[in-house]
Amino acid sequence: MEVPSSSDAGSTRARKLRKGTFSCLECKRRKRRCEFQPLSAECNSCQRRGLPCLSQGREPEMGQQKVTERVNHIEDLVTLLLQKRRLRGGRSTDTATAAELGSAVACPRSPRGTSISITTYLRSVLPPPSESALILSHTKSSHMPYKILWPDSSSSPRDEGLPPDAARPVWYGRKFMELALCLQDAQDPSGSAARYVEIVSRHISSLDVHMQSAEGIETLMLEAIYYVNDNKPKAAWLKCRRALSIAQLMVLEHPGGEINQILARLVYGDRIMSLELGLPYFGVSGSISMASDENPSSRLEYAHSVLGCRLIERNMRFEQGNALPVYDQEAREMDNTMRAEINYLPAGWWSIKSSLRDLADENMVYETARISTQLNHYWFLMQIHMPFIITQLRSAEPSEKNPYSGAVIATACRQVLSRFVVMRNYHDGDVYRGTDSKAISAAIMLLLTHIQAHRYSCGNDIQHLRPQDIDLVTEMQKLVDSLYRSEARGLKIKKLLEIEADAAVGGHYMLVEGSDEGLPFLIPYIGHLSLVKVPSPHQGSQFPWMEDMIPFEPNALYTQLEGDLLLEEVDSLLEGQGAIL
Repeated sequence: MEVPSSSDAGSTRARKLRKGTFSCLECKRRKRRCEFQPLSAECNSCQRRGLPCLSQGREPEMGQQKVTERVNHIEDLVTLLLQKRRLRGGRSTDTATAAELGSAVACPRSPRGTSISITTYLRSVLPPPSESALILSHTKSSHMPYKILWPDSSSSPRDEGLPPDAARPVWYGRKFMELALCLQDAQDPSGSAARYVEIVSRHISSLDVHMQSAEGIETLMLEAIYYVNDNKPKAAWLKCRRALSIAQLMVLEHPGGEINQILARLVYGDRIMSLELGLPYFGVSGSISMASDENPSSRLEYAHSVLGCRLIERNMRFEQGNALPVYDQEAREMDNTMRAEINYLPAGWWSIKSSLRDLADENMVYETARISTQLNHYWFLMQIHMPFIITQLRSAEPSEKNPYSGAVIATACRQVLSRFVVMRNYHDGDVYRGTDSKAISAAIMLLLTHIQAHRYSCGNDIQHLRPQDIDLVTEMQKLVDSLYRSEARGLKIKKLLEIEADAAVGGHYMLVEGSDEGLPFLIPYIGHLSLVKVPSPHQGSQFPWMEDMIPFEPNALYTQLEGDLLLEEVDSLLEGQGAIL
């Protein structure tokens, strides 16, 4: 719908005023004091909002044509709403999914008052510079939105001040998202962050005409981060997919430069979110540019993106073929690739500090980005071997066909959890909530690996590290409870700790499909499974340890005479005529 400009206010008519009236129409409507700067024809309030400052003596005249247009517009809206209500009748939808995705794909709506442009409307609802500066000043440097997107870049002027008067709407959209993320991190109870995101979704990011630029794609990326922090991964995935589509079109038109870096960043995020949700990956035509050797983190992220593509393809074959995963040549190649990539990193890059509280701001940003990349590396390593541990737990009989996967998963999970504890002990807001789901999955897999190892009668290679692993998982669970101010998030881990303790003293557990009993799990690309307690395979034997003994097989050369002589010797020993040494 075309929005007429403010210059269309057109003709006005005189109006008799009460003596002593000085406020303009806008200040009267807002019930605010009308103040002017020296030699200025507009009051401070109207000048800040970009509105015409009209005296109460000259009120706008609404022509008959405009009245007719507005009435017709309202009638069209009512007709459209009635049609939508009829179409929705009788349909049942998942309220949780609709609530999560509704805000991500909201329909655009014109701002109130059709006599002002989109830019003027956005500028009118944007907080004043003093309030914006106050919001940004209460945010940690490492939590600044631009630092989250580009941790290796220097400070950006995009985080400072308001967009210029001639700025396009997308510049206001990015500023709204920066403020929304800062308010989200500060856990602002007023709901301003959600309102800012709603404004961006309705008036900017839902319109393709505003998104064909690097600023537009960054706005979508910031929206995705907001939904990740708000525990709405599906909405974040949708925003990332839309940003990827626009970025790929821009690369085809203008290859090279900043847009290639943005595309590589989007592909990396898409691989991670798709693996977490059990969805297919976004296929990029051509190949994304590889980072230079000067930045080890970017090189490792590039390797993760390529590996994520192979992991998703493999997992989808498991899902479509309905076959149990087998540790094959492809898994060995992916594991070898991960081992080869660590050789390109400089010495000391993998070390982590016990605390981040004593670091300067710039060092904090670098250290947080490095730990986050390390955490993702071990999470990808866990993803390579996770299906094989699940397969072993789905079998009733203990299996030691692939002990290597169990050892690798245990190591990878420990590294994920230790880095999560260091990072979230300092970054205790909502900004880095994307690491929480990885840590929870690592804790679950570490406990499942121990439960699987307890099924062996001997040869439990990770038994010696069990006390440290239990302490690490317990520390992680308490940290998650404190971050979310609730025990609901870590409730499954707490229950799994109890199951692992029972398995350590002889309890036998396995993962089954289609059971309403036990502890339920939703495993990406595999489906819904439940961890249930089942009878042990050795439960029917009075002496289960005897089953591991080698049975006696008589030699063919053994004669009856030799047997009789041996029995006589044993009888003489039992009668005290000799001694066994």
